[in-house]
Amino acid sequence: MMPLRSAIAGAVVLQFAAVSSASAVDCARDFLRRSMPCQVDTIAAVEITFDGAHLRSQQRQYEQLVRLRLRNDLSTLRYENSTVLDTLDLYQWNTEEENLLRRGSVSCNVWTIGSTDYPIVYHLRCGIAGLGRYQSRVNETIERDRLGFSNRRDLAADVGEGLRELIASVSIAFLDARGTTNSPAPAPPATVAPAAPAGPSAPHRATNPPRRM
Repeated sequence: MMPLRSAIAGAVVLQFAAVSSASAVDCARDFLRRSMPCQVDTIAAVEITFDGAHLRSQQRQYEQLVRLRLRNDLSTLRYENSTVLDTLDLYQWNTEEENLLRRGSVSCNVWTIGSTDYPIVYHLRCGIAGLGRYQSRVNETIERDRLGFSNRRDLAADVGEGLRELIASVSIAFLDARGTTNSPAPAPPATVAPAAPAGPSAPHRATNPPRRM
């Protein structure tokens, strides 16, 4: 088992090393708003595809999981329950290119291989892409991927957690490309003890007293 774990771990490093970070554009300075992250304000479709014999029955659950993660991480965007093809057909027939420029889609692919007698290897890839033809090709698609392995009992949960982490990473890259930050949810205010009444100053005590020789 150890050689397999070592091989998978090495593949994980290679996969993450192969993915370049999004290039910062700063939409405030992109006056023509030519790039995808600067124009997309609506996620029209979320789609999950599968390669391999496992987890196809989880499609709807994974789509809901991805939508929930997106609404949390990209809360300023609008969301529609459509498909890429339906959105393209709707606005191309109406020749409303501006609507396509403002719409994007999030897609994830789940690839698995293995059987019940051996570890099941999975590869996940998630990305956000615009549906229009943008003047700038910078960040036209922002993708992240992940490679791992599991067993049949834990595979669905492990892949679900992997999808959550990938969507979080894609969301951060999308906001970075806009020149904004992905601020975490504000923490509850800390409880501050009331100040002690003023009185005679206590002698100062050294926090690190010298050691005796």
